[in-house]
Amino acid sequence: MKPSRAFLLPLWASALGFAMGEAGAGRWLSEALDPAVTLRSCLGEGAALLVCFSIVGVLLGRLAPSRPTLGTALALGLWALVWGPDAARAGRLPDLAGVLPAILVFLGALRWPRLACGLGMLGGLAAPALRTRGFSDYAPLAQHAPAGSDVLLITVDATRADAGLLDGFGGAGWWTFDQAISPAPWTLPAMYSLFNGAPVATHQGGLPVDGGYTRPAFQRSFVADFAAAGWRTMAFVSNPHLRADLGFALGFTDWTHDDDARAPLVLLSSLERRVSAARGWANAMQHSRDDRVVDAAVRALSAPHAEGERRFVWVHLLGVHEYARDPRVLEAGDSGTTAAAALRSAYAQSVRAATERVDRLISAAGPEASVVITSDHGEELGERGVFGHGHALQDTELRVPLAMRMGDGGGRVEGQVGTVGLSALFTAMAQGKAALPADALRSDTVWVGGVRRDAAAFAVRHADGRYTEAPGVDVAPGVAAPIDATSRDALRALGYAE
Repeated sequence: MKPSRAFLLPLWASALGFAMGEAGAGRWLSEALDPAVTLRSCLGEGAALLVCFSIVGVLLGRLAPSRPTLGTALALGLWALVWGPDAARAGRLPDLAGVLPAILVFLGALRWPRLACGLGMLGGLAAPALRTRGFSDYAPLAQHAPAGSDVLLITVDATRADAGLLDGFGGAGWWTFDQAISPAPWTLPAMYSLFNGAPVATHQGGLPVDGGYTRPAFQRSFVADFAAAGWRTMAFVSNPHLRADLGFALGFTDWTHDDDARAPLVLLSSLERRVSAARGWANAMQHSRDDRVVDAAVRALSAPHAEGERRFVWVHLLGVHEYARDPRVLEAGDSGTTAAAALRSAYAQSVRAATERVDRLISAAGPEASVVITSDHGEELGERGVFGHGHALQDTELRVPLAMRMGDGGGRVEGQVGTVGLSALFTAMAQGKAALPADALRSDTVWVGGVRRDAAAFAVRHADGRYTEAPGVDVAPGVAAPIDATSRDALRALGYAE
């Protein structure tokens, strides 16, 4: 028996109405880095739900042909059981908070199928009335912050010194550094060093242990110095290694991490994620992460200050790291390839995109803000026949871009500096002391270590570019920290297999 119009109309109306209600709820529950809900995405979710509702509804409707709306009601109830827990997580609530209402919808759909269809259509009427809560703390304004009130740190993931990130940054007021050396060839130990001001051999964070990596043997961050001095400290971060539970939120009064962002349209985003994963591509959420991070940071930097307020803002961008999985920068058919030319081209395009985002952030901060731009580590682009980072202590993985604008002065610094020294610079600024001159950051030797699979690998880089082996260190007891399930899932989504 073919489905009747009395069956199909409420089925389709429920699907489209529920999609609009879902979109409205997503906007209401949105946080700063959640993707925006557009009319196009809402219609796409409605179409996807319509197909699923039709399949489930027709199959279940045939079991009770005398009650044509039963299949629709059951389809709606089943979807509520899927969407409810996800909506609860979007609202930072336990899954149970979404399961209980979903069970009520499901049971109601069994008892009053026509009413359930009506509730689905009411979602479409309710959606426009729901207000957008995203970015509520950082309302966009036309004016810039008062002169000299902000300090902005921009770290661009996996960017080597010769990638061209800082092309054009040699103007008045800017210091640029020819030999800036990261303390480690991958994110976790390198960023621990940048924030606590100690080499990896001293803090011992980010060294491989069974099932994870070590945490620092001591907790310190220059951000806490800003907070103690009364600064508002804000972070806009996209990298699963730089999580609050790994200590990177220490000292921040406002912490915004892309791993906490959620797609508001469950079915459409789930389908897209699975297709992207099958092709080895970054999915839509991953591809848009840097733009969403920059948008939120720009709103924060453009917002007016409270009386006497000073702000330290950290922005970490991950897009360059993802050059091998980005379908929009790789040539058609080359996504996931190991062809050296295609990967180098994708890397260069990703760096250019990062430069544009850095320019937006600097413009939002205003001409009087102090700015530091660097990277956590470099990247091998076919040297030694491999691509990636975290493998070895050498310039391709350790030499990074570094530029800073600190009031008067500027120029080119040719001597070797370690990015580990930036912590002392920021601490001085937090305490109201004069910023360290660029020459003071020079160091004849930089201690490096933290190879991803070799806890004993340490070396010293000398000012002439030589590396000499350094003795390993005994890891302090009690600093081992296996990766938790949430962090492991986030890392695997970035292509990390370990």
